[in-house]
Amino acid sequence: MSHPLHAAITLEPAALDYLRPIVAQQPAGCLGVRVYVLHPGTSLAHAGLGYAREGEHPDEVPMDVDGLQVFYNPAHVDFLRDLRVSCQKTETGQRLKLVAPHIKESIAPPADAPLERQISYFLETDINPQLAEHQGSIVLHAVENGDTALLKFGGSCHGCGSADLTLTDFISVRLRQRFPEITEVRALAHTHA
Repeated sequence: MSHPLHAAITLEPAALDYLRPIVAQQPAGCLGVRVYVLHPGTSLAHAGLGYAREGEHPDEVPMDVDGLQVFYNPAHVDFLRDLRVSCQKTETGQRLKLVAPHIKESIAPPADAPLERQISYFLETDINPQLAEHQGSIVLHAVENGDTALLKFGGSCHGCGSADLTLTDFISVRLRQRFPEITEVRALAHTHA
């Protein structure tokens, strides 16, 4: 049976040649590399590579790419399709380049998707378009205890004197209406201008 992401991810030969010896030099417990996604499906989405260490990310699963174990979170498959990892020479050595063309797509999560993914999608499609009118944005930082959404302001919202009012009178109301299990909405500490 083929792996669901195997045909959708490309590690170019130069990238594999660069990664294999680096992974082999890591201490015991390094299982390979991991492809991670921060804020998938949002305008702030970011993909990266890191070491896959035993027990650090239990939600991630491995796949073999030409002898290199590559770990990823199955919830991010749609965002990682067509991912390409290349290796480029620079004046100081080499660097890896990741191109993930679908990482910022607002892909509606299935009804059984984790609450974090559903909230992130809601923020990106329902809240951020209105905040963008003022060059602002907001992303989900975490869901704590299953009932508290911890958010992070960005753009001009970060440090804005009206951010608290926007959070309590707009974002919190809309978020709790859409997700009744969320009873508290807080923002990471921000400073006012």
